[in-house]
Amino acid sequence: MRITGGEFKGRQIIVPQKNVRPTSSLVKEAMFSMLNSLFLNYTVSIEEFNCLDLFSGSGALGFEALSRGAKSVTFVDNSPESISTIKQNIKILHLDDQSKVIRSDVINFLNQNEVVFDLVFCDPPYGYSEFSELLLAKYFRFGVFESNIDNGNLFESSDLAILKSKRYGSTHIVIAENTRF
Repeated sequence: MRITGGEFKGRQIIVPQKNVRPTSSLVKEAMFSMLNSLFLNYTVSIEEFNCLDLFSGSGALGFEALSRGAKSVTFVDNSPESISTIKQNIKILHLDDQSKVIRSDVINFLNQNEVVFDLVFCDPPYGYSEFSELLLAKYFRFGVFESNIDNGNLFESSDLAILKSKRYGSTHIVIAENTRF
């Protein structure tokens, strides 16, 4: 898996061997292109952001954000193999000062978290049964949600406004803004 843009463009990162479905390079590039165009309207950029990468896996989305200038990323995953892989990738890229790694069930983390992140990347396993729980808007300003189905109806009953929604093959990306801010 390679980083697609920014300071570390082209650099290889390690991917766990089990239970991980990395976001494709095409989808990552499209996702960050959408974010850049949306943020122009808000006069903000990813360079100002503290990010959260939920269901991190290899940490690919968080490392992509750091490569593109994000201030920091907190990586959250429950898999010991994923946590080990993320830590290896942090060392390879020399990102210790900008990275925090937490091994936790994502819902437990969110229930205990008191930090508001500027941007969250949320890429749960396809078919994740608690997707609606991930839409609690108290922990982020902007969110990028990846799934294999259109969860638009779940967003309608949340405090999130869908800014962009796009399908890439079997992958559905939704970028949303927390209307509480």
